[in-house]
Amino acid sequence: MPQPYPTSSLYVACHLSSIVLALYVACLVAETMAEDINGGGEHVRSEERTT
Repeated sequence: MPQPYPTSSLYVACHLSSIVLALYVACLVAETMAEDINGGGEHVRSEERTT
């Protein structure tokens, strides 16, 4: 099966980096939600309202 792009390794690398970035964002969101549940995100909400 012929490969559509000669730089298939670069294509895969881009996909892997995007997956890693998605996982990183998911971890940040999970931490934010955990702080929200614990009551530590109250001050963040007030700052979002003022700005």
